[in-house]
Amino acid sequence: MELALIILIIVLIISLAIMSVYILALKLLNNSSVISVKIKKIKSVIYPIIIILTILIIWKSILPENYYSLKRLLGSNEKLFNKTLDKGSFNNEVDALVTYGSLNHDINVLYNAKLDENGNITELKEVLIKLKTESLVKIYDIKKSVKPYEGQGFIEIQIQNTNGSFVNGSRYWIEADYLNILTPSDLNKDKHLDTNIGIQKKNSSTTNSTQSFYQTSSEVSKICGPGIYTINLKPGEVSKIWYSIAACHRYTFERGKTCKFYLIYEDGTTFSSQSSGQWPDKYKFKIVNLATEKPKLVII
Repeated sequence: MELALIILIIVLIISLAIMSVYILALKLLNNSSVISVKIKKIKSVIYPIIIILTILIIWKSILPENYYSLKRLLGSNEKLFNKTLDKGSFNNEVDALVTYGSLNHDINVLYNAKLDENGNITELKEVLIKLKTESLVKIYDIKKSVKPYEGQGFIEIQIQNTNGSFVNGSRYWIEADYLNILTPSDLNKDKHLDTNIGIQKKNSSTTNSTQSFYQTSSEVSKICGPGIYTINLKPGEVSKIWYSIAACHRYTFERGKTCKFYLIYEDGTTFSSQSSGQWPDKYKFKIVNLATEKPKLVII
């Protein structure tokens, strides 16, 4: 309200100044008829301003509480309007930054991709991960185009860690036609979507083949001290327990020519026996065997 008063006063002062200068100029030109017409036009603007200012000043003096209550109401409406705009901006920003995918049928395998210098897929390696229909994954980069490979389109996704977060989640490739694209706003509308990607819950009374290989860290763990452990797993089988390396010890695996497996760590990341370099500094994992030769865990 004070701002409105200030604006009206400024407009009044400017109008009076313009009128004074204009009248002075016309007097110097000895043009009284024109002066009379111009004064009437300026009065038609100045008089309403003076009346409004007078009413506001009298209102503020006689009914101050009413004046400030209305001022507060107008201010709160302005804040509410601004908040509505900010909420709309927030939702739009979130939708623009994050894109999810909902699986349109059960998945038994994902892929690690080898890309050439142009970003095209040259090779896909299977990773045995099972996800249920309507499980939620995150599109890693929606700006990247779908990559063709052997007559199908593939897109890179990110799956949740065991704590349910996508932050630093494992990245894989999946057939693009297996996904229905969603925004965060779509998730709020579709409450039936499985946002936990099929992670098995503790004390769950049901188990089936569509459950993820990722399990909660509250399951049975085997603490392994120094020695060599032959992991008795069939091809495609996942260890039912977590292997935990004893404190102050390191681990490695004997890498035979026909031995092929990968580890699933507690944080949801994976490491293949075919990968180069040292085993990650993570000491609790499950083992997924991919060949007839059984993995051999060596604790040092």
